[in-house]
Amino acid sequence: MVTWISSLLLCSTVFALSVADVSLENQMVLSSLENQSDVLFEQNIEPTFSDQTNDQGSGADGHSLVGVGLGEIEGETMGEIEGETIEGETVGEIEGETVGEAVGEAETRQQCPPGWRRYGDRCYLFVQIASPWAEAERHCVTLGGNMASVHSLAQYHFLQQLIRDHAHSNQRTWLGANDAIQEGIWLWSDGSRFNYRLWSSGNPDNHPRPLGQDNTNGREHCLEMNYQLSWNDAPCWFRFPFLCSRR
Repeated sequence: MVTWISSLLLCSTVFALSVADVSLENQMVLSSLENQSDVLFEQNIEPTFSDQTNDQGSGADGHSLVGVGLGEIEGETMGEIEGETIEGETVGEIEGETVGEAVGEAETRQQCPPGWRRYGDRCYLFVQIASPWAEAERHCVTLGGNMASVHSLAQYHFLQQLIRDHAHSNQRTWLGANDAIQEGIWLWSDGSRFNYRLWSSGNPDNHPRPLGQDNTNGREHCLEMNYQLSWNDAPCWFRFPFLCSRR
């Protein structure tokens, strides 16, 4: 009886030890599988971060590139470019201040000095000081211009009216042309083309006259207006009032 009980206890002990071994072995297997699963999971995630790193081209931290980096570029940086720098301040300065300055300068250019009158892009002044042609031209130069040149009938009528407003008559007046360098080649003193003519009948004739007080040998080499309401070549030492022109 005692022997049978001892055998039964021995068998129970062996069975319990076997079950404990199996449970321990199973736990070890499960632990190993979990470790392998973690490794596989990490291996699958790392290439994703690597691709993002290569695509974005900065930093080793994928989250930093995608989350913060682009956020800063699209949010703050682009906001500064589109909002403040380009559209707000820079373009505002261009459209506001720069254009405003250009308009201001244009308005300044359109204003003539006191006593001058505008026609086109130039200002004109009638000077009622009877002077030889050369002295008249020098006076206009000291005022920042030259004697007036004429390039159309409308402009000529404007100058005639300017003279009448001051002299109350169609007074004979110097214009800024001469052919003193070479006879027949008329040149404007302001350098513009001699592309309009309004000579009176029979002129220019370079009519000989007694020697005057210049080196033109008594010939007519300077241009006057309002001679029979048109142009005439006159001796340059004659004294006429004159018209100045400047921008």
